[in-house]
Amino acid sequence: MNRTISLAALTVLELTPPEMVKCAAMDAIIAEARGERSFPGEGDVDLIRLLRALPSDLPLSVEVPTLTLARTVDATKRARRALAATKRVLAKLDGTSPPADQPAGARNALLG
Repeated sequence: MNRTISLAALTVLELTPPEMVKCAAMDAIIAEARGERSFPGEGDVDLIRLLRALPSDLPLSVEVPTLTLARTVDATKRARRALAATKRVLAKLDGTSPPADQPAGARNALLG
């Protein structure tokens, strides 16, 4: 991912009035998002900063195409990695500690 484009798009997004978010800077973000992606919080984009810049009532979803990883890791394990990564990002966003709904060893196994 081109970090310069990502940071520029993020800066434009932060300066855009909420009612215009659907139009401004989204082309650059969408273009970058079409390739292989990192799990939430593991890529170059400052996801916490991005989420704070978005309107709070904007619907969100997690979509992580990982074609290379799919060759060696089954869908259930990839989904669990995506869920664990998303929970970590949301905990940081909320200023809470990471979720502890599983023993540490089980969480680490999901990420491996």
